[in-house]
Amino acid sequence: MTDDRGELDLTKRVEELDKSLSIALDINDKYQRENVVLKKRAQEAEGENTIIKGIGNNSPEMRALQARVKEAEEINKLHQELNGKLQTRLTEVEADNKILSKQISDHIKNKEDLIRKAGLQ
Repeated sequence: MTDDRGELDLTKRVEELDKSLSIALDINDKYQRENVVLKKRAQEAEGENTIIKGIGNNSPEMRALQARVKEAEEINKLHQELNGKLQTRLTEVEADNKILSKQISDHIKNKEDLIRKAGLQ
């Protein structure tokens, strides 16, 4: 017979995974917002690039702009990698939650069956 501790441990694990999922979603939302800002910065830099082409590709303004574009692209790439990792982790947490939910459901069903067999219900 399974004791209540097993059920409490599963419930606690589901709560922990729910909290992890919530944190992962919050982090993902933050990076998505940052990506929007970075894309806008890259677009602005590209627009400035067009203007600066009239000045010349070797001007100090052009070199500064190229550095800004490169920086924005590198940050965007890093955020995309992080978002990919977060999405992978989120998928894992969702799968864990599904498994634990089934285990808890099965555990409760087994307890109910035992109670019925014992004639207590």
